[in-house]
Amino acid sequence: MIDRRSKIRGTSISDFIKDPEVKKKFKEWFDKPRFNSSKLSMIHTLITDKAPLLGTAFDYLLRFKLQYSDSKAKAMAWAAEKTLLDPRVRSIIKYFNPGASEKLIESWLKEGKALLKIAKKNHSKFLKDGEITGDLLRSCLHLAKLDILHRRGIIGRFDDIDAGDIEDLRSLIRKIRMKQFQTEDVCLLSPTFSNATKISGIDGEADLVMDDTLIDIKTYTSPKFRREMFDQLMGYYLLSKIGGIDGAPEDHEIHKVGIYFSRHEYLHVIDLKDVFNQSELNSILDWVIHKGKEISGLKAS
Repeated sequence: MIDRRSKIRGTSISDFIKDPEVKKKFKEWFDKPRFNSSKLSMIHTLITDKAPLLGTAFDYLLRFKLQYSDSKAKAMAWAAEKTLLDPRVRSIIKYFNPGASEKLIESWLKEGKALLKIAKKNHSKFLKDGEITGDLLRSCLHLAKLDILHRRGIIGRFDDIDAGDIEDLRSLIRKIRMKQFQTEDVCLLSPTFSNATKISGIDGEADLVMDDTLIDIKTYTSPKFRREMFDQLMGYYLLSKIGGIDGAPEDHEIHKVGIYFSRHEYLHVIDLKDVFNQSELNSILDWVIHKGKEISGLKAS
């Protein structure tokens, strides 16, 4: 069955892995390693009730920090900017927000573009001086709100950011151990998989690639490593095998995947050779490409 949203947005990897048949196949193919979270303690408690927003804002902030500290870092286009500047943006907003008036949409887009401009200015300043300012943190929160349009097509208010949101972000980044994010050759921020999307109809944007490890950032109060989190990592890995990773060297390979639990300051890394029979990879890729085309409505080539 073709997801109606794919007609407007394409099929994201998060939507793809929710398909019942895909879930079943991933469980058959990939053995999720056991993960004992009981020994992890939360270092950064949640100050406000905006966990999802703060999680996305921290994704931006950590990538900015990596871009500042690692000269090898390659930054892809911000998700917050992609949809805002998409010629189809009004159609996207109307589709996901059917009650929104033209006046509201125009006002929201005008404010969003103004905040994007400010965010770019604050980002450029940070790359020069490395100073975590209130303005930079506020811009990360605004980018997170714009990001919601890219990922879920939903528009909301920009003016409900408070001091607690700012302090929460500051706490998360203040004492982060950057040593665990050091790379030797490759550091990709917000890596995408455009070739794989053309082939399979599945769209994906990961958080980080550090050398041969693909990483997702989770700013959760609980450090539980759920099946859907593992499946999403494996989905990104499969996209990398289908068509490579944008910005990566031609001979680059992913051998590990990981989750960074930011509130617990813990990076959990999994070696892919421990989770599936790699001799079955080609048949897995063939199935995923076929299923991706089916779900997205992409015509077979």
